[in-house]
Amino acid sequence: MFGRFCTTILLGAFFMMQGVVCDGSRAGFYVGGNDESVDYFDADGLLRSSMHALYSMQFDLADSLTAHFLASYPGHYLAHVARANYYWWFSIASSPDNFKRAVFAERVRRAKELAERYADGVSKDQPEVLFHLITMSAMSIRYDVMHANYLRALSSGRQAIGYISASSGEESNYPGFYLTSGLYQYMAAAASERNYLFRMFSLFYPPGDKLRGLEQLKLAAMQDDFILRTEADYFLMRIYLDLEADAQQALYHGGRLIENYPSNLIYRYYYLLAYAAAYGEDRVFAKREAFRRLVAEHSGLCAAQRAYFLGLIE
Repeated sequence: MFGRFCTTILLGAFFMMQGVVCDGSRAGFYVGGNDESVDYFDADGLLRSSMHALYSMQFDLADSLTAHFLASYPGHYLAHVARANYYWWFSIASSPDNFKRAVFAERVRRAKELAERYADGVSKDQPEVLFHLITMSAMSIRYDVMHANYLRALSSGRQAIGYISASSGEESNYPGFYLTSGLYQYMAAAASERNYLFRMFSLFYPPGDKLRGLEQLKLAAMQDDFILRTEADYFLMRIYLDLEADAQQALYHGGRLIENYPSNLIYRYYYLLAYAAAYGEDRVFAKREAFRRLVAEHSGLCAAQRAYFLGLIE
């Protein structure tokens, strides 16, 4: 569990078990293909609507929203990020065989290409773009690790570390960096503690600090932005469950997630694991049966997804 959890993040992948992190800041975004065709629009509505649908596991709605976003603004990197989110969330809610690898990889590649063209270098004056370059580098790494392309993943990892270094110290100016910096700080330190190879690897990059990382993630979880808050709570739940062996803290952050998204079976599954860790398997039966009923009655699942979630608790 630890190897899968920390390997990708240490390489710069803050996109892993759940999905792509999207920032929901209200801003105008460049959507033109070149300097002669610059246009601006408020992407906030489409981005937020699609992420809310994904967190609620309303896949048909998310499919429609992200497809519309991409068709309307094919030159805008966030449209490609949103579509990649859909493919990733759909895949983690079913068998890995259902993962649409080719279209996912193309959306990630195109998103990164457009963002890099727009940014024309790393700049703290463009924190939204810098934030998304971090997450898009993470997407590339995650995809390469999944396909055992480790050399390319390492190359993207070095690039991601450069973006993270550029964002360091800017967290109070752009709260999205509390999430990316917090994940790097915690996972770099945790990996170095547990694995000699990671410890050697980390000599070439800024050192991590687990306590500082947790503090930054908790600050991210306190933000008004529901996307940032949700992502931070998810990672805190998983860190406390898988790495810190603190089931009560995992339950706290998991409880926040299922309160806001009661139909999200991924959040509910890990909350169930945290509950078992805190109180023992003998007290989980009722919650396990409630989970089983929710899967059976969930309107947003296809048959394969329903079978997948039922299989998790057998």
